[in-house]
Amino acid sequence: MSEYREFSSYNGLDRTALFMGIPLLACVALLVLGVFIMFVGMYFFSVIGFLFALVVVPIGFFLRTITMNDDKALQILAIEMKLRAKRVAYDLMGNTLTFVPERYLRRKEVYEQSFVDYHTAKK
Repeated sequence: MSEYREFSSYNGLDRTALFMGIPLLACVALLVLGVFIMFVGMYFFSVIGFLFALVVVPIGFFLRTITMNDDKALQILAIEMKLRAKRVAYDLMGNTLTFVPERYLRRKEVYEQSFVDYHTAKK
């Protein structure tokens, strides 16, 4: 008997819902954006405004291309963009998203906080 217990896993529960290869929430957002652009285009350009909704089609193809192999690719892209925006010296580190402890043990209160006796600190 193996030392590990076996459980049935539901791998499909972790997958992102896709519609025609595009994540469902992104697809709904593109649909709403396309309808909004179409209404604004129709307000200014009458019947030709229907064609303004086609602006979202290349964005849909882009999202479909990204998520073709990995359904979590948009989440990974969002994390990368968030980290890239926070990175100050991105070019200096060889365009890598690494974190370097720049202030490690430079401030005395950082490494003394674990040695504080809370009973004597309240007095």
